[in-house]
Amino acid sequence: MLISTQTIIFRSKFCELLFVGRSPTYIDRDDDPLSGLSFQGFASLFFARLAQISMYPRIQRSWHKSKRFLHYHGILQPPRLPLLGVERRPIRTVIDVGAFDGDTGRIFRHMFPQATIHCFEPQPDQYRRLANWAAKAGDQVHAYPYGLGQHATSMELQTIPSMPRFASFLPGTDELAAIHAGGNPIATVPVTVQVKRLDDLAVDLFMKDEILVKIDTEGFERQVILGGTIVLKRALACIIEVNVSEYHQGQSSFRGLIDLMEQHELLYAGNVSQGIIPATGLVGHFDALFVRKSILHEVPGR
Repeated sequence: MLISTQTIIFRSKFCELLFVGRSPTYIDRDDDPLSGLSFQGFASLFFARLAQISMYPRIQRSWHKSKRFLHYHGILQPPRLPLLGVERRPIRTVIDVGAFDGDTGRIFRHMFPQATIHCFEPQPDQYRRLANWAAKAGDQVHAYPYGLGQHATSMELQTIPSMPRFASFLPGTDELAAIHAGGNPIATVPVTVQVKRLDDLAVDLFMKDEILVKIDTEGFERQVILGGTIVLKRALACIIEVNVSEYHQGQSSFRGLIDLMEQHELLYAGNVSQGIIPATGLVGHFDALFVRKSILHEVPGR
């Protein structure tokens, strides 16, 4: 898609106030900070600025949807996650558990172009989009329509059509409704899906060291880990979404995850991102990074 810079760099009162923080003007001058930007540069600036407007949830939702659209069509490159040094490692396998429509998979594909990426997503609609992207990405991306857990079985996934990112094998709480649905009841649609153990699937997966695992399963993380102990003992690093707010009944706790990961010699090394609740300014969730104990104590040059 080719769009001229002139088409994108418009001069509206909203645009100048939003980006430059100055009184609206319609003067085109050489020192205009918006002049000369490429489409990608303008889009990055536009969405980065919108991200700071936390008092407008509707704008935030549109911002996320627009970013995914631009990433999907290759107009805007996915961001590089600050993986606290893991991005410098020669990652050759990524296991993305709770891959949704492939949004994080695209980030990993951009960061680790030599890696094979295995994506697991049980939601039917999201899996179809994930599989479509995987088919276009070639042999390095594989999509699987399974949930992962401690036991191989079938389970009811509580999908939420209005908020698909909060689908979980665990029941939602009043806190989830209060924070993300304005206190209104959340309509769920149970969907029966297959649940596999990661260790059972690993026999048939092409996994080359070094391995990065990402787990985002809305409170079901502990069960995923217990079904993937062999894989996690090989992993160099693991990113786990941790809910600070109690969004799901019986969800995994941060303390419990730390203890469980230490059993695999994966130690907590910091957060790669976090989500802020607009109404309170508090952290609702964060993505915790766990890394192999041996690399935490590596000394450069030795």
